[in-house]
Amino acid sequence: MTFKEKCSEIKDRIVAKTNSAINYCKENPVVILEGGAILLLSGLSVHQILSNKDLKKMNSALNRKCHTLTKENLILRIENAISTNRNNELIELCNQKDKVMAKTMSDGLRHGSPVAAQQMAYKRQYDLGR
Repeated sequence: MTFKEKCSEIKDRIVAKTNSAINYCKENPVVILEGGAILLLSGLSVHQILSNKDLKKMNSALNRKCHTLTKENLILRIENAISTNRNNELIELCNQKDKVMAKTMSDGLRHGSPVAAQQMAYKRQYDLGR
């Protein structure tokens, strides 16, 4: 058999198979549509399953991050409470110091101390600046 004859035979087989497929599609359109629908639904199902896996991974990562941030938030609240308590202690100490300083300035002024007068002037200036 020559090359041209083989090519012609192959071409005839392809045309015959193509015509057979076309005829099958014309005779069974419902079967073709059902098959296409099944393929489409299968693809959508696979896509949904893969998307759910990605969403589960993302959800898990977000939950871990939320847990970490919750711990950090708790630590910051504790540190804030400690700082607030220390600040209140320092305010109380400053108030006590101011009372003692006022008594000291009063006593110094009674005895003619120029340093006590200077401190009294600073205190007045500070009190007016508030």
